[in-house]
Amino acid sequence: MPSAAKTYQAQYRKGGRTRRVSAGRHGKITVEEARKLAKEIMGQVAKGENPAEEISQHRKAPTVAAFCERFTAHTGDHGAVWLFQDPEDRIPNNPGITVDFRAFGLATGGLDHAEQHFRDCMGAFGIPYVETQLRVARADFAVDFLAPWFEPDREALALPPGTRITEYTGIADTATMASGARVVGLRAGAVANRQLAIYDKRAEVIQTNKMGWLTIWNAALEAVNKPVLDLSDRNTSQVWRIELRLGSKQLRNRFEMRNWQDLRDMIGDAFTDALTRLRYCIPTTDRNRGPLAHS
Repeated sequence: MPSAAKTYQAQYRKGGRTRRVSAGRHGKITVEEARKLAKEIMGQVAKGENPAEEISQHRKAPTVAAFCERFTAHTGDHGAVWLFQDPEDRIPNNPGITVDFRAFGLATGGLDHAEQHFRDCMGAFGIPYVETQLRVARADFAVDFLAPWFEPDREALALPPGTRITEYTGIADTATMASGARVVGLRAGAVANRQLAIYDKRAEVIQTNKMGWLTIWNAALEAVNKPVLDLSDRNTSQVWRIELRLGSKQLRNRFEMRNWQDLRDMIGDAFTDALTRLRYCIPTTDRNRGPLAHS
């Protein structure tokens, strides 16, 4: 009898439950490609995201598992993950190619580097395209800061009514209100629209072994004659990340970004608008001002 198809999976725990996300079918991708994709999935988990839940809630959106049944390419930590649909067996209403640019490349080279990498790779792949075929699906803006004393506080969030807030007390935990537990992450909003995330970047770097961030942090510290970080000492190396994420509802539907030039022209306006709606503030007890007067 034929044996069952073997599938690579990334496994993690959320809310006391074991979750699994397919990283591709054996034979369709290599073990090394599966490991890279699994690392990307675990990186999402470390940032407080729940890939399995997001996939189930957005069945019509392109997913890692769906694309791994087609073709993938990884152009390095300073490049991108490329997900290609089979032109003979495309998922309806989804792009033929999705490009997920790596944070290292964006942090060191910016948007110019990303665009040039995109155009170079499209040429190398021999894929013709026109600008009107491009779509902007997600954009993130992040700031890392060294603050051993800091702990995210949901009471400091200024949000529209009804915005969902998730609080974390561990890298692989979901929302909890348990008092006394150290909070390592806070997330508000939805990634398909706009989302504000604050999380323990040091813990993520250690868990996923992305030591390139340590190199970037230490270079910034050396540039201002500050001592470099030793990640083994949390009291002197606690780095937090504040990340604002904009999804397709904002980028495509509201601001109508369609190509690289649109991204350059409007991304600042989009993030500025989002920061009027999602803010992390310093609470004040001044009765003559609002409780979250200082952002």
